[in-house]
Amino acid sequence: MKLTPACLVLVLGVVPMLAVDPIPSDRDPRITYSINPNVTYSINPNVTPSLNPTKAKWSGYFIFNKDLSLVGIAVRANPDILLLFNNKVEWIGYFVRAENNFNLFDLDGKWTGFLSGNSNGAYNYFTIHGEWLWFLT
Repeated sequence: MKLTPACLVLVLGVVPMLAVDPIPSDRDPRITYSINPNVTYSINPNVTPSLNPTKAKWSGYFIFNKDLSLVGIAVRANPDILLLFNNKVEWIGYFVRAENNFNLFDLDGKWTGFLSGNSNGAYNYFTIHGEWLWFLT
């Protein structure tokens, strides 16, 4: 008798598992370039001065940690993109709209967390492990 993966499932009760990417492809900046600031210059603060908070007026959010210390700002590039700057005003990532919330990506396009709306009409930031770190106001 030849053992196949199907036999192992039946005999050993093994359930095959598939890793599922939680980011839909149309919201993944590695696939959809229109939401990737490294490729789309109109949403890149290094190319578009009006998105760089050191060079222009900006709209968006201040970001605070649990101790109420300012940790950064989120600049609105367009309705679907917020650019993340640390408290030294260095560009470190970007948020991409996902329905009513936003996913956070580092500058390499790696998913690192998400924003969830809060009762003040702004957002709370959670890591991909569900740890609450910041709030935006």
